[in-house]
Amino acid sequence: GRGLGLEWDHLQPSAKGGVTSFENLRPRCRACHRAKTARDFPEGTSGYRRRQAAVADRAKAKAGAGGGVGGTAKSKAAAMAGSGAGSAAPSSGGTRRRT
Repeated sequence: GRGLGLEWDHLQPSAKGGVTSFENLRPRCRACHRAKTARDFPEGTSGYRRRQAAVADRAKAKAGAGGGVGGTAKSKAAAMAGSGAGSAAPSSGGTRRRT
């Protein structure tokens, strides 16, 4: 598609409940795709994009705080160091934990 300058367009927009299936997709040139999008969303798409960006920002902030699944190893290590887990103090068995 892209090599020919075409874009995939949802006949029933996914933002309005359309599914991503072969039956609901059509190749369109950029100009035709933009014109159809303007017809499908006379109110504009900026509100939709702004809401999607806000959702993505909240997900990134949650993951960055270490509260979400998939936090970075660095943030997890920092959280463990702050909690005392993984410290080098001898345990009750007299051995030292590896950190």
